[in-house]
Amino acid sequence: MWYLLIGLGTVIIVVLAAIAVNLQLKVRKQAKEQQAQLEQQQKQTAERREYARKSIKILAQAMLKDELTLTEVSIRIAALVQIFPLSESQLADHRCFVELAKATSHIPILEEWKKLPKAKKKELNIERERLESEYKDFILAACGAITRNDSYLQEYI
Repeated sequence: MWYLLIGLGTVIIVVLAAIAVNLQLKVRKQAKEQQAQLEQQQKQTAERREYARKSIKILAQAMLKDELTLTEVSIRIAALVQIFPLSESQLADHRCFVELAKATSHIPILEEWKKLPKAKKKELNIERERLESEYKDFILAACGAITRNDSYLQEYI
């Protein structure tokens, strides 16, 4: 009788140990998969930020060469800078882009612009040029600082 109980207890212990080992292996596998996903996400974030950083530098250079309007540069840089986890003081360095982008956000673009009558386009261009003149010195200074700084936003990659 005792042998039967000991045998049954041994079988139960072996089954429970097998279940525990199986669960432990599943937990390890899941942890490895989560770590791999996290590393993939971090890699994608770094790639996105590097692309944005390079794009901002290219836009700033184009602005300084007078290849783009201040409004276009501001809209693009204001959007790209949002990818980075910047503090309030660091965001202040980009505020001129954000403010001009907001100030001109009501002006239609692309197909909507093409649909406007000439008189409305002229009116909006005058308004855009007035706004650009208010921000021009700040934006040119910011673009100059961006292009001169080889490690611009590099610490966030």
